[in-house]
Amino acid sequence: MIQQGDIFFVNQYNDQSKAPESKRPFIVLSNKFMNNYYNRVLCVPLTSNSRFNKYKTTFEIPENLSKLPIKSYALILDSIFLDVNLLTDRISTLPQSIIDSLVNIWIKYVISSNATSIKSTDYSFEINDSLVYDCKYPKEENINYEFKEIRSEDNYHDIIKKSILKYICSFLNSKGGRILYGITDKRIIKGIELSSEQKDNIRQLIFSKIYDIKPKVIADDFIIEFIPVIKNNQTHNNLFVIEISIPAAFDKTIIYLSNDNKLYVRYDGTSQELDIIEMQTIVKKRLIDSLNNK
Repeated sequence: MIQQGDIFFVNQYNDQSKAPESKRPFIVLSNKFMNNYYNRVLCVPLTSNSRFNKYKTTFEIPENLSKLPIKSYALILDSIFLDVNLLTDRISTLPQSIIDSLVNIWIKYVISSNATSIKSTDYSFEINDSLVYDCKYPKEENINYEFKEIRSEDNYHDIIKKSILKYICSFLNSKGGRILYGITDKRIIKGIELSSEQKDNIRQLIFSKIYDIKPKVIADDFIIEFIPVIKNNQTHNNLFVIEISIPAAFDKTIIYLSNDNKLYVRYDGTSQELDIIEMQTIVKKRLIDSLNNK
């Protein structure tokens, strides 16, 4: 019997091919009556992308409560109705205090009048970040951060197109992370001059590359932000750092490949391609770790 607060792994499907795209966890938010008498129940998707945590419609759930391998974040604004037949792979059940908090946020922001001012696919309404030109970025390049400088004479489109898939796959195969275009290897903030049309083109380019990843991933778990850069004590309308936030994978037995079947992983501050022997080693290790954790 499905209960409010249950967490299930659910296969998501491509609308056209009906083939499974990816598996992700969902929380059942609907109450006992709906769960018992209807064939569709209200569910909230979970993501591991910590960047979502700054939004008031997101709720953090620690791994000791969710029983997932990593910390997760409930995307309450993206709640949907799922067929009960999809809910077969139960992971855990959340305590009532967490359920009450989720329901209260859902009532406040989804069914109240406040929801009319928030688009379910647009999480940009609370972004207040800004960076200062020629200053040092507060983080260093490491397993979670990658910096990529794009100079004024460079073709930003080609640089992103050639590098983005390598970085995304390496972060997916590690612990998630962020790619920042417009910051030098020495952490100096430079930014990239971009018009509104160019920003739209970059979004389309990055998401087209995300769709090339094997196996398929959930594009909604990725966040693309254009962070304004302050220069000469004022914010320029067309100077930005591009930040792509990549989630960590919930299922550590899966490895993600680029469209040319290359495997990349993250070591310290670099993304490295593995050869076939190294690839076999990492797959074997992940399978053993998975069995040991059961």
